[in-house]
Amino acid sequence: MATTTIVPTVVVGSPEKHYRSQIDRLKHITTASKSIMELVQVKRHATALEEVIRKLQRDYELSQDILPYAIEVRLSCQREIGKLLAESKKKKSPPLRVSEMGLTKRESSLFQRFANASDKAFHTALEKLKTEVVNGRYKSISTKRLLEELQMQVNGKDSPQQQSSVIKPSDNWNFSSIRYPRLQSQTDDWGYIPGDLYVNCLWYYAKPGDIVVAPMAGMGQIQRVYDDRKDWMRGDFFDFTLKLLDLNPRGPYEDKIQANDLTEKLPVEKADYIIMDIPYFGMVGNQYSHNSKDIANITNYQDWLKAMHAISKNCSIAQLPQGLCTVITPNYRHVTSQEILMVTDDIRSIWTSCGYQLFDKAYASRRIQKTQNISMARLNKAAKKQRIMLTDISEILTFIKL
Repeated sequence: MATTTIVPTVVVGSPEKHYRSQIDRLKHITTASKSIMELVQVKRHATALEEVIRKLQRDYELSQDILPYAIEVRLSCQREIGKLLAESKKKKSPPLRVSEMGLTKRESSLFQRFANASDKAFHTALEKLKTEVVNGRYKSISTKRLLEELQMQVNGKDSPQQQSSVIKPSDNWNFSSIRYPRLQSQTDDWGYIPGDLYVNCLWYYAKPGDIVVAPMAGMGQIQRVYDDRKDWMRGDFFDFTLKLLDLNPRGPYEDKIQANDLTEKLPVEKADYIIMDIPYFGMVGNQYSHNSKDIANITNYQDWLKAMHAISKNCSIAQLPQGLCTVITPNYRHVTSQEILMVTDDIRSIWTSCGYQLFDKAYASRRIQKTQNISMARLNKAAKKQRIMLTDISEILTFIKL
């Protein structure tokens, strides 16, 4: 095997030219490699290169197609590994153990499933997902996401088939892997909910032809999910009208988001379904703007509740009886001050006072434990010592207009 180049920490000259050269080199080595061990090494370098490029895109004006190009090398390498694994099973001599090749059993299985797809199906699926990365709908392409797209290519997008795994069959909406993560232009320190949660809300509460309103649309995650609905709806695909509003329109879907202050009005008549991930009290101050009207910046809980009452009243005015309204929020606990606020109970009381009744409820993790670093360890220790549990669960409260 030709020696692969370790990605350097210092780049002299044009970063874009350098990393395109690195990608081309790995692509050539992938084609020339004849053994699983060689390809595993290429896969590791491709994965590292992909991560470096993703980080550098924040600091350099790199073309948006560089990252998908690097992702393509990794996935193509994985498919070649799958082909060699499948061939080794046909040989009489005992194959190497998966662990001896630097792979997990799960990787071995996934890569062989890549290999089972035809060249046409594989490249068609890959090109579609690469385009979605360029458009900012995905930060990367996971093996799971590619497999789902391959299955779509095999079955046909409109044919009846197994329901998408992103749709949860119970009221526990926790996701071991996120199908719709942060938008590519969304900073990591901003609050957000995964698009997977929107998928489940729309699946269970929206109907064909509905007017669906997202009055706190943020950067447009729900639009991204709607545009991709043919994938997660599968054979039960349908259309509805989606209207996006926000106090501070921004992000890749800014042109689709109407500027609006929900505490003053909801400029929609006869909304069939309203869904909002409200700014969590005391957790997202100044994350979205420094606007004094921004609910995220309210520090007094009673003032925050007054804003919620105005919002509930405006939603009620915009809906006819039997209309549904989903509000996503956690409770509030502060480890240092030991303050505990049962926010979800207050939200239920406010919406009930404005002509709604609780219709359904689901639960989703805020995934605060996903990063096990020293800061998280200290916070966990403080929570135990102070006997104040950290707030990890959001409640998805869905109300029906009476």
